[in-house]
Amino acid sequence: MPPKKHRRKGSSQREDAVMPADTAATASSQAGAFLPMILIVDDEEAMAKVLCHKFEKNGFQTIRALNGTEAIDLMAKQKMDVVLLDILMPGKDGFSVLTDMEQTMNSKTPVFMLTNYGQEENISRCHKLGAHGCFVKAHTSMNELVSKIRAELHL
Repeated sequence: MPPKKHRRKGSSQREDAVMPADTAATASSQAGAFLPMILIVDDEEAMAKVLCHKFEKNGFQTIRALNGTEAIDLMAKQKMDVVLLDILMPGKDGFSVLTDMEQTMNSKTPVFMLTNYGQEENISRCHKLGAHGCFVKAHTSMNELVSKIRAELHL
């Protein structure tokens, strides 16, 4: 399944329409404003859509991947400004993505982990693998998530 790419509200395309990466770059440069690119990786499609919508409303371009393999493929092809990565996914989990992304052009891209499970060993492992932060879905509001990622990017 191809990745979902989103435009900001007010665009001429539907919000959930697939948009090629070069179109996204052109759209942001034509507007004259830098729109940071966030890759959202979550196997729960409804959660991924909600996250995309929230970040788009807050001035981000979004790309959505529904599994770890898709995320690595995207990171091998396109530079991201930040990655929001679920830990538990079927197939390639978030820990594997953190390790494998070292071989992509996004090896230095800040990564924030998002999980339903807040066990200390998972959070510790995320940090050891290079994650900039780890958020527990049930304990983190969308506004807090956006705010912390904006702060990391100095926006």
